[in-house]
Amino acid sequence: MRKLTVFLLVIVTASHGAMAAKPFSTRLPSDAPAGGYAWHLASEGFAQDETGTIAVGTYSPAKEGGLSFLLPGLGQYRMGSKTRAYVYWTLETAGWITLGTSLWRSSSKESAYIDYAAAYAGVGGTGHDQGYYENVGRWISSDGPGGYNEYVRREARDLYYPDQTAMDAYYLENYVSSEMAWRWTSTDAQHNFNTLRGDSENAGRNALYAAFYLFALRVVSSVDAVYIARRSTNDVDTSSNIPVRFEVGPRPGGFYFAVNRPF
Repeated sequence: MRKLTVFLLVIVTASHGAMAAKPFSTRLPSDAPAGGYAWHLASEGFAQDETGTIAVGTYSPAKEGGLSFLLPGLGQYRMGSKTRAYVYWTLETAGWITLGTSLWRSSSKESAYIDYAAAYAGVGGTGHDQGYYENVGRWISSDGPGGYNEYVRREARDLYYPDQTAMDAYYLENYVSSEMAWRWTSTDAQHNFNTLRGDSENAGRNALYAAFYLFALRVVSSVDAVYIARRSTNDVDTSSNIPVRFEVGPRPGGFYFAVNRPF
């Protein structure tokens, strides 16, 4: 999944220069025919108002970046980069699907291994922490030779011998009581339990990765939207109050577009 994420983000980055919004403002001639070049400009994302002016204003990088952080692709869509927005929305949908299915799988596998331990190891009750179930998977039983409590006694001796008081205190702090005791019916049953538990943990990690992926996607989309907004703003010359006039008109076989500025 990590390779797929990187690959898709590279695709988005590679298409960066081709879809940036470029605002301008121009008035169409009063005798402009219906359709034709006016329709072509409108299809490219430029809006024509009631005066015949086609205009797209500059964009706020902070606003468009914030919107794209809330929903990747939203700022791009607002600025006319619809193809890029669709790519982000596809990636966003894939991320949420992965997150949802991973959480569901983790929860279902957790319920499965808890029920399995109750059926094949005699684990009583519910609400035990993950450390308890980790010990259930590692030790064939809680008591007796080779059991968990025997391991705790050996560890107490290794740590505190010959201080009997300290050894007893360590044992009482870490041993498993009879209410929480277990004993597997077979090593195969113990193995099956560990498989279910491993599946649950793997699904939980995948859900965490998906969450990081969704966050990273928001960061990338936000930065991308800020870039597009700044680029669209820089495309408009605001260094002078001298008006810039854009002209569009028909010509044989098509139309012309001109930029006029007095000097």
